[in-house]
Amino acid sequence: MLWLLIGVIWGNKINISHTDSLSYMPTLAVKGNKVAVAWTERHEFQRNFDIYYIESEDKGAHWSDIMKIAGEADASINGLPCVVIDCTDVVHVVWSKNYVDLYWTYQCGDTWATPVNISPNCPGEETWHDVIVDKQNRIWVFWQTYGYDGQCRYTVYDGISWSEPVNFTHQPGGCGAPRVALDTAGNLHVVWSNSTDGYNFHIYYKKYNGIEWSEAEEVPCVEDLDWACDVKIDVDRTGKVWIIWVYNERPYCAYRDTEGWVGPFLVVNEKIIDPDFVIDDNGGLHLCWVGIDCVGRISYVYYSESTDTVWSSPLQISDSIAWGVSMAVDHEGYLYIVWSQRIWGRSPPDCNYDIYFLKGNLTGIEETFTPNSNEGNLLLLNSSKPVINFRLNNPDRVMMYIYNVAGQIMQQIDFGYKSSDVTHAFTITPDMFRESGVYFYYIRTPHETVAKGKLIVIR
Repeated sequence: MLWLLIGVIWGNKINISHTDSLSYMPTLAVKGNKVAVAWTERHEFQRNFDIYYIESEDKGAHWSDIMKIAGEADASINGLPCVVIDCTDVVHVVWSKNYVDLYWTYQCGDTWATPVNISPNCPGEETWHDVIVDKQNRIWVFWQTYGYDGQCRYTVYDGISWSEPVNFTHQPGGCGAPRVALDTAGNLHVVWSNSTDGYNFHIYYKKYNGIEWSEAEEVPCVEDLDWACDVKIDVDRTGKVWIIWVYNERPYCAYRDTEGWVGPFLVVNEKIIDPDFVIDDNGGLHLCWVGIDCVGRISYVYYSESTDTVWSSPLQISDSIAWGVSMAVDHEGYLYIVWSQRIWGRSPPDCNYDIYFLKGNLTGIEETFTPNSNEGNLLLLNSSKPVINFRLNNPDRVMMYIYNVAGQIMQQIDFGYKSSDVTHAFTITPDMFRESGVYFYYIRTPHETVAKGKLIVIR
């Protein structure tokens, strides 16, 4: 069964861990048909934490056997895995061991390389790291150091060895939770938190153009953060840098273009933790988070999307309470989400979370059509202005999407919130299209499709 939210057609949720343990902190990466997922696992009440891995070679339709890639019998704590796929389709995983050092391994066919300590000479505790692969197939790892100078550092793997760690923040009060994104030109964009009093955090930003780093700049539209680790970054295909953070337990977003930072914009007026977001090739923003209920407990995983700074109504993704969520999007229009979800009735109660997976089609045209919807084919000539009429079952926000025959979104139009007591009309004008061709139009709310059809354009 498929269910629809605006431009996304979702598949079925899949439990991909199925273990009698506590499985959490999932992370995933996608490249081509490969989906790579890693997570932390604790068995019963033992202190040792292990890193497990699973993959799919067909975009999540079928999965490999689960592999244990890190963990020992010495009660070591292996956590916070990050997974990336390099330009040659090799999977790399980086994690924190005992909160002291960062370790790395990579996939060698059906086995994994011996883990390597990539921060052996760093003082303090190394954690809250992020990993990315650049255009030269180098792997960059950024992290936060506790218990020494509190700064953020990075190291780079060039295919042969790891570089010496570099302090790239140099700020009083210490820095935390760096997050990195790569733009289409190959530039790195990094954000991190800084606090001089240990309570009020602000966000700073740097860009690396392949030669040198820009000067650190404070993001002016970010107020004091609740928690330094709730900041995420991504870059769209136009080079616009987007960040999402949590203030007063609510998610906000902002972007940086050639004129500077713009925002903040409230995403949803709900309490959240653990946000993650990605940007698709059409510039759509996709956000997941774990909700907080009215008494302060974690609740379900939710999803929302944006066509700029206007976000759709939240959609509940998980069937049970959850924590920890990770997202990815590919170049073929598929969105991937993993999270840790509670399994009720399992004993002992401390070992009752499994890893779930969900895939959505961002460019699909097949869907469930409501009985009260309008469907029709339209012809657009140089001077004609066909009109689409539609009614809503309930008042809601309305969006119009126009696809080409390849299923790619060509235009998105936000009608705003419309009432359900009248018939609404929208006129299609010739200036909406540059080229002749066959297109498909869809008028949707977060809960129903109210009009769709084929549009033949002759210029």
